[in-house]
Amino acid sequence: MTLSPAQWTSIFEGIPNELAEDVTLPKTRAGQYHNQPEYPCMVVSIISQGIPVGEIQRDIYSELSVDKKLRTNWYGQLQRARISCVIEALDITQVETLTSLFYTLLYQAELGLNPVCNNIQFRGTDPPQYAPPYRNELLKKFVHRRAVDFFVEYKFKWSVPFDTIQTIDIDIDLIESD
Repeated sequence: MTLSPAQWTSIFEGIPNELAEDVTLPKTRAGQYHNQPEYPCMVVSIISQGIPVGEIQRDIYSELSVDKKLRTNWYGQLQRARISCVIEALDITQVETLTSLFYTLLYQAELGLNPVCNNIQFRGTDPPQYAPPYRNELLKKFVHRRAVDFFVEYKFKWSVPFDTIQTIDIDIDLIESD
């Protein structure tokens, strides 16, 4: 299943963009900007999500309603998502420097998430990858890019409510036998 909006917000906010004292990259979700971005910048997108990690945990816990007419069973599964951060700059040396700083900070901060409280855990990255440059027609310059993909594991939970048995009627016929 997909990341919940709260989980995705926690991940997005945890992505470091203050790379040095004087370097803060504006970060944008992919497909969200319409105007010309300012360079350097970071574009963040979800590459994949909902990939199961292990077995489904059946019947994590159950809840009984106050009136005892409804029981809710909770189930869960650990899932994995892949997030991509593409750093863009007009200078190739600058994009390489920013990528190196970002890669280091990503491991240092681990998105600032507590796996117990947030039910999300940083699980590492792929090495930074070259992304082909593109020509910005308004600036008449090439935009150089590097991509850093990282992984998170998160808990996906769902519930199944059902009515409880309130009464049982039994009709017993006693037959005498030898």
